[in-house]
Amino acid sequence: DYPGLNAASEWHPPFESFEEDLFLAAMTHTDAAPGKRSWTIRLGQAGNMYSHYCPDMHGETMPPQAHTDAPWIDEVHQSVSVNGYLNFGAARCNGEDCPANFVHGAGTYQRDDPYTNVPFYSQSLAKHCAGDSCTFAAWGQQAHLATIFTSSVMTFNKYTNCGNGIIEHTEMVHNFAPENVEAPEHVDQTYFNFPWSGVRRSNLPY
Repeated sequence: DYPGLNAASEWHPPFESFEEDLFLAAMTHTDAAPGKRSWTIRLGQAGNMYSHYCPDMHGETMPPQAHTDAPWIDEVHQSVSVNGYLNFGAARCNGEDCPANFVHGAGTYQRDDPYTNVPFYSQSLAKHCAGDSCTFAAWGQQAHLATIFTSSVMTFNKYTNCGNGIIEHTEMVHNFAPENVEAPEHVDQTYFNFPWSGVRRSNLPY
């Protein structure tokens, strides 16, 4: 269940109301006193980390989400996959220039009014927690709408509490596009950013 807004995270106020629909799960590590390595991470519908809060160190370390049209869509911890052949490919879409072919693990930008007036986050497919680990699977989305492309990218994220304040994060993507032997460039994912992320420079010391 959604635990409510963490006021100490100080999110961009116009976007705060979107967090309840974004939230999927949270994991927490509590250090024994007088330790200062306690943390809580919050995971979005895609299983990607959008909040990393350390109450006794730097507070919220993820950006405040002031990015226009991107509430927890861009400046979060996520997988990014690109088809380099089709991404803005000149004359490669039925003789016309292609739009972006750029899959965000988190979801889509709010640039297709009225369809994205409410954020569309990548869709959760599965989640499982056992012991000190949680694993998530989701359908990554074409980030730049409107588009002629669908996404063939499934993302996987696993988080493990290793103790002593350490989080292990494992990422993987699966391209479930039908095989195109004659023109594999139309279905291949050729560029990856694992992870794409951001930090709150005002809180971190470096």
